[in-house]
Amino acid sequence: MIAQRVTLESLTPEPMRPVVRRLWRRLIGRPLDGWDLTGGRVAAGPFRGMRYATFGLGSVICAKMLGTYERELHPWLDEIIATPYRMIHVIGCAEGYYAVGLARAMPASTVLAYDLDPRVPSVLAGIAARNGVVDRVRFSGEFTAASLAVPATGAELIVCDVEGEELSLLDPTATPRLLDCDLLVEIHDGQTETDEHIIASRFATTHAIRRVVAKLRTCDDLPPRLRGQLPTDVAEKMMNEGRSRGLTWLFMRRHELPCE
Repeated sequence: MIAQRVTLESLTPEPMRPVVRRLWRRLIGRPLDGWDLTGGRVAAGPFRGMRYATFGLGSVICAKMLGTYERELHPWLDEIIATPYRMIHVIGCAEGYYAVGLARAMPASTVLAYDLDPRVPSVLAGIAARNGVVDRVRFSGEFTAASLAVPATGAELIVCDVEGEELSLLDPTATPRLLDCDLLVEIHDGQTETDEHIIASRFATTHAIRRVVAKLRTCDDLPPRLRGQLPTDVAEKMMNEGRSRGLTWLFMRRHELPCE
């Protein structure tokens, strides 16, 4: 679990944050962060228009608000949104970017969100309520094999971002029901290529596997309406998480079963 970055705004009670933001703009003449720049809504990408929190839990909120967060995944997210998943499990949901974003974009889906951070339930519930999906986003605590104990009645997806624990969690030997699901998995920069290969090998015979690697953001990644509103170095700092190594994602979709 990554600690939340401490800032003046993050130390301010929620009701006072608009005041802090106005003072900041008056003092330095530019927005405080991506939330301020976009008016509290995601500016671009598959979750465009989603209302969001004013702070993140273990991730860079600015990139989420600008619509550039994990931009490499946008084509896959469009594909996911077009698939009639009945159940979506978001493991390592943090404040709810994917849990709420997918629920909002997929009104026929139910999202189960998992995280060990005790701050998550209240923040997640608040964002779900702001976006009108509180009845379809359920916080479920820790993800275990029991989380998949009940067979799905339709297509099922797992979105996994667990800060390096993906190798132990995504083991079909321990949890055979994983093989019934499509999976979008983040392989973290602290992990080795061997870990990625092990995870891929576990699903190689049952799933079609695609891979993408994160790239550094530039101002060309910004939505056109936001370009030029911030100095280049500030915009790029907002969009990039500053990891020591790049992230890799695997998108693993079950092979279609032959008709009997």
